[in-house]
Amino acid sequence: MASAEFEGRDDAAEYALGTLDAAQRSAFEARMARDPALAAEVAQWQQRLGALNEETPVLEPPPQMLANIMERIGGLARDNVVVLKRRADLWRRTAIAVSAIAASLLVFVMVRTEWQAPQKGLYVAVLQGSGTAPAFVAAVDVKSKVIVVRSLGASAPQRHSYELWALGAGRAAPQPLGVIDAVAHIPSGRLGDVGDTALADTTFAVSLEPPGGSPTGAPTGPVLFTGKLLAAN
Repeated sequence: MASAEFEGRDDAAEYALGTLDAAQRSAFEARMARDPALAAEVAQWQQRLGALNEETPVLEPPPQMLANIMERIGGLARDNVVVLKRRADLWRRTAIAVSAIAASLLVFVMVRTEWQAPQKGLYVAVLQGSGTAPAFVAAVDVKSKVIVVRSLGASAPQRHSYELWALGAGRAAPQPLGVIDAVAHIPSGRLGDVGDTALADTTFAVSLEPPGGSPTGAPTGPVLFTGKLLAAN
């Protein structure tokens, strides 16, 4: 029951942040229509996050910006489509960076929703593949002795599982932490040393494994996503 309640609160925060896709938003809105308490939770998150908008100054673009953009687009079309492709790659990388920032904000929201505790002793990681948007966010709370992993849309193929591993901090080999799904709560004791130095030198990785995880205690499939732990305080 506690896990289901946390997931409901977590979904409420994501809904307020606008990180749910169209199908997830529709399903969540149907749940809100049946659950007044869930609707009230969303309203509370919208009120909390509204303060971020109030602190962000409103910037008006220069009057000639649109005309300049249209002129440059026209020039690109006349000159070389390769240039446009390079610009598209830059925009794509920028979008990925923005997604990473949004994922980090989601980690903060997720952890504050779960524990309502100060950030001391908290480490977070955004896990992504090479050139892809973030796939998972993870948080290690030393005081609560738990690792929370949240999918940002990554879904394992049929008849496979995603498994979380810890690398670095003197580990001779990847250390298995457990199979992860949409949301996973893993005891932080599986990391072994949870001191500040060890956590700051730890990287999380996610591999694709047979159902239920690796049968050997080491990754047997490709390592698809990685992310270094960073202190949140």
